[in-house]
Amino acid sequence: MSDAIGYLTDAQRLFQETGDAAGEARVHFDLCWIRARQGDHRTSLAHAERAFELFFGIGHRSGQARALNNIAWGYHNHGDDEQALASGERALRLNQEIDDRYGEADTWDTLGHAHSGLGHHEESIACYERAAALYRDLGHRCAEAETIDRLGDAHHAEGAVQAAREAWRRAMTVLLELRHPDADAVRAKLRSAGSRGHGDFLRSLITGAH
Repeated sequence: MSDAIGYLTDAQRLFQETGDAAGEARVHFDLCWIRARQGDHRTSLAHAERAFELFFGIGHRSGQARALNNIAWGYHNHGDDEQALASGERALRLNQEIDDRYGEADTWDTLGHAHSGLGHHEESIACYERAAALYRDLGHRCAEAETIDRLGDAHHAEGAVQAAREAWRRAMTVLLELRHPDADAVRAKLRSAGSRGHGDFLRSLITGAH
């Protein structure tokens, strides 16, 4: 990733020289993502905050909403879920105002993470359900399945084991249809949860039997 950071840094300098604030902000989004993947959450958050400043300066509301969601995610990864909620709620309001349903879905998912981090299981469940419903309406099946998987985690943390199993089953169905590698992790959760009939259920998913 070092080469990518070098290229992006060069691009950032050129955008600054040409006065292209939107282009510079998009570079900060890419750097935010890379630093997060590297586990450098402090630097990732700084890039998200700079992107927001640039988009705010030019009145780019969609960019502001995306940046606020990235800021919320950065705070969550940094262990500050109170700040994550505050930024996520700002992002949610802005996404709803501009009718960005993809952005709204992403933000509901981020809020689910933040509430989960604070131990607010009911609120986390509600957020994940809203995100999953939006992803489903938008036809984003992979994101829907990943969010439903997290919904199962939230139910399990609350102690609602049967609801957790049902969510994981729903996620498993979609992930197997998509041949997504995360299907194995969800399969492991179902096996770990363990209950009569789960083996038959998993076999039916894998073989396509009914």
